[in-house]
Amino acid sequence: GPSPSSWRVEGDVLHVLAGGKAESIRTKDTYRSFELEFEWKTSPKGNSGVKYRLFYLSQTPALGSDGAGYEYQVADDNGDPGAIGHPVERTGALYNQIAPRGARPKPVGEFNQSRLVVKGRHSEHWLNGVKVMEFDAESEPPESPILLQHHTSEFWFRNLRVQRLE
Repeated sequence: GPSPSSWRVEGDVLHVLAGGKAESIRTKDTYRSFELEFEWKTSPKGNSGVKYRLFYLSQTPALGSDGAGYEYQVADDNGDPGAIGHPVERTGALYNQIAPRGARPKPVGEFNQSRLVVKGRHSEHWLNGVKVMEFDAESEPPESPILLQHHTSEFWFRNLRVQRLE
């Protein structure tokens, strides 16, 4: 469909504008086992995420487009209230489930390098070259799109590369 109004392509960067309606974007293709590399930076107090293994997709106009599934959390760990108060909401976490270990995000305004490896039931979250979280799901993953979340914070994504591992 048409690009949401909160997203801009600026050179080689996807720039998500602050405020407005939360409008996430997702891939046209679906994935079960894959490796995704991406770079990102946030504004102060920013919060976003990369969702995968989606089991529900929303197209509700009042809510924007989003989905329910697993989420690689990206945030300003020193400014986002959720990240400050809850380790499971910090950068590299499996959002609201497993806190990252050894995560060292760069300061606000600098690009971080993230990698998400999903192979069968096994998932890994990497941040700036360090594996910060891994888990094995109880069931085989559904095939689903990959979603970049807009959580009304200003965010930047670049150098997104996905490779199937099937």
